[in-house]
Amino acid sequence: MQVVRFDAPGEVLKIQQNADGSVSATADTSRCGIYEYTRTDGTARRELVLPEHLFSPESMRTLGNVAVTAWPPSGHPPELLNPENAGKYSVGHVHETVDAVDAPTETDFGYVRVRLTGRTAEAVKKLTSGKLFTSPGYS
Repeated sequence: MQVVRFDAPGEVLKIQQNADGSVSATADTSRCGIYEYTRTDGTARRELVLPEHLFSPESMRTLGNVAVTAWPPSGHPPELLNPENAGKYSVGHVHETVDAVDAPTETDFGYVRVRLTGRTAEAVKKLTSGKLFTSPGYS
């Protein structure tokens, strides 16, 4: 059985309107700490994400050059993207560069920061209205 998880929503920090009408943004998309997931039976599962895992080169590489989705209500489509369904769900892309950001406080462990571009009217509207959150999905 394949398990799919989506991390807690990140924060869009800086938005830029592009000449072609698309919108690019800088966003904190992942953080260290304890994530809580709801199982299909309704019980909770907690998972600790340590800095050495989140900021490892292997993990960081998985967050660049991927599609941006904006599927209601969570932003995650009902299935993982593949070449057959990417056109249906993709509304933009995450750029190649993915950065680790130092912790701003002693109780924080830092973030993974990405640059993304929304290309559809829906993505532009959500980004400029502050209604698009970032959350990497993985299996």
